[in-house]
Parts: sequence; structure tokens; C-alpha cells
Amino acid sequence: MTVCPLMLFGTKFDLLILVSQVMEGIKKLMLKNQLLSQALIFFFMLFLTTFLFSLILKLVLPFLIAFLLTKWFYKWFVGEESQSEMVSFFSSTQKNNSFF
Repeated sequence: MTVCPLMLFGTKFDLLILVSQVMEGIKKLMLKNQLLSQALIFFFMLFLTTFLFSLILKLVLPFLIAFLLTKWFYKWFVGEESQSEMVSFFSSTQKNNSFF
């Protein structure tokens, strides 16, 4: 189905038809050239995973280490014994030494 591009900019439905036709063309091209398609997808995924790992290593990991060191140095400077017991990684609860 060939449609004049000048007639496609009237409504959003016409734009949807145009996008659908473009996507079908891309799908046919990818089926004909599988190796090229996979190589292009590989480089996009490599960029995405590199970005995510760099984000984790540059932001999340230093924040986590700084948080843990802050708690450790505070206890070291104040000199108090731990009044709480670790229940999970980020929360703590008071020790219960009584029988009842």
C-alpha cells in the first residue's frame, strides 16, 4: 500500500499508519540481514550495560561504602558498644536480653 507522504500528516491515525509501515520495513530488513542486525543490537546493548555498570561503580558503590563507614566511624569515635543488633542490611533493632 503506497500512500503519498504529504497526505499522512493530517491526523494522529495517519502518523500511526506511517510508523507501522516503517516498522514493517525495518523488520523485513532485519530478517534479510540477521548478522548485521545482531551486530547493531550488540553495540547498543554494550553501550547500555557499560552505562549501567559505570553508574553503579561511580555512584551507588561509593555511596554505600560511605554510608557503612560513617556508621563504623561514629561508633569508633563515640566509643559506645552496639546497643542494637543487625536484623537486615539497612535496619537494626534493639537487643532483647530478657527472658520475657
